[in-house]
Amino acid sequence: MSKYVKVDLSEYFNNCGISYVNDIQSGDLTGIGSSYPAEQLPDSNSNIEVDNVPFLFPKKEVGEKNNIEFNNQVISLPKGNYRNLFVLGAAENGSYIETLIIRNKNISQKIRLGLTDWLNETCEFNETIAYHCYGCHSTKAGIISTFEPKMWLQRIDLPENLLVEELSLPDNPGMHIFAITLEKEGEHA
Repeated sequence: MSKYVKVDLSEYFNNCGISYVNDIQSGDLTGIGSSYPAEQLPDSNSNIEVDNVPFLFPKKEVGEKNNIEFNNQVISLPKGNYRNLFVLGAAENGSYIETLIIRNKNISQKIRLGLTDWLNETCEFNETIAYHCYGCHSTKAGIISTFEPKMWLQRIDLPENLLVEELSLPDNPGMHIFAITLEKEGEHA
């Protein structure tokens, strides 16, 4: 039995942050028309591994929403006890740390998520680089080869013995999540 649970986020996606070179206009991670190059990221709906953690990578087809831009969403999680929450994500127009709420019907706990700006050279919150692209797409300038966007892997330790059912996000449109995986409590590599 796997110690990891990949969370299907497709119903929560509200932003298209990935575009193909032949349709750059369809992506807008930043609100000013910039996006990750789809050709340099994993296949749509693929099972991937980053630092030995499995994830479900989102769709990349033209016009498909493929990430959660934080807007006070409440994400349903598979009910269980987990030791870690892993995020594939990035911030834009700055690096941010925000408080999220993880809870069940009776108890809620605050956790902190830090995500570094997608164009930073190095991380600010102890993330690791999940994907490093060479150039980004811009609806105004085409392909900008001087920018090297990154998608970060972040790990959050969860409170022990907390039965988890939901994750609440704050309102910060500068933060984006592409995938989430949970690691079961009491299971080690």
